[in-house]
Amino acid sequence: MENGISQGIFVANIQQLSNGDRGKLKVDVSAGGHTQVTALASHHYYTGSDRHIPMASVSVPVPLGAVPNLVCNPSSGGPESTASFFPFLSGAPMLGAWISMFSITNGRGSTNTVTANSDGFLLVTLKTLGNGPRGMIRMNIENGSSIEYPAGSSVHSYSGSDNHIIQNSFCVPVQAGTKWNLYYNTTSEGVLYNASWIPLSSNNFQSVEDVTIGEMTQAKVDGFFFGRVWAKANGGHGSMKLQISEDNAFDKNIISEGLASQQWNPEGDIYVSVNSAMVPVKKGDFYRAIAQQNDVNISTKAYFMPAPNFFTSSNATGKQSDVSGINDCLEPLESGMQRSA
Repeated sequence: MENGISQGIFVANIQQLSNGDRGKLKVDVSAGGHTQVTALASHHYYTGSDRHIPMASVSVPVPLGAVPNLVCNPSSGGPESTASFFPFLSGAPMLGAWISMFSITNGRGSTNTVTANSDGFLLVTLKTLGNGPRGMIRMNIENGSSIEYPAGSSVHSYSGSDNHIIQNSFCVPVQAGTKWNLYYNTTSEGVLYNASWIPLSSNNFQSVEDVTIGEMTQAKVDGFFFGRVWAKANGGHGSMKLQISEDNAFDKNIISEGLASQQWNPEGDIYVSVNSAMVPVKKGDFYRAIAQQNDVNISTKAYFMPAPNFFTSSNATGKQSDVSGINDCLEPLESGMQRSA
């Protein structure tokens, strides 16, 4: 992609084709020789060691003037990797500058709650720093008296147990006025967590809608389709596919996908509890979430964020937003946490 052609969303997937496949993805968003943010994913499928994490995905906004650079590194077998770029139309809300909000190594706890003063996107990454670390991080949204849990990611790298999930990330759209925080939990030290925010120039996002798993829906407006698969308790493994089609014949006409999978079984020494995906949707396209699981404790949830005038109309009419798009900074609430440089 040439520098500065368009702003938009870059999506890449990696998935197993044969037993034994494993690998990782990295997408650097760069401008002027400087990396602004990095999105990460990894997967591992091998029945010989009971490892069932066959697919993973990255999604990352790319502001005008920046370029996404995808690196795919298979470490066993020949996994399939795919990538797509979804450009915003002229007149769509403009992506601002990336803001680094949170970086910490190890620890466990919640950050303070912040408020989005504009529509925007939250990108959260985590990666292991050696052989043996494991951990997870998730986003919590305040919804009246309850807490919604729309996205999360986890890692576990330990060659002694044939665990090779060394990096992951999630990206979610956030509507102006949303109050949210992050919860992170390092269960074996050596995990680096990062969170970054990119605001939009006007507020076009509408109230998020729950999507019924397995149900097909035609988008009435442009939007963003996202979800997560999570083990609520000690259980097995599950996966989720977010699929987009120009018509309702998904079997042959899938135009894009977001993929996520997880496996959490302490008895088998695998602690990858949650992972997530996000894909853009154009007005008129069909979308659905497909889930597979081998245990009742696996929870899969999917959401659609309506966002008019991003892909199919040039008449942006959203309210102008705050310059920074965020109120306050993310900080750990607990003392004694090790900050990253």
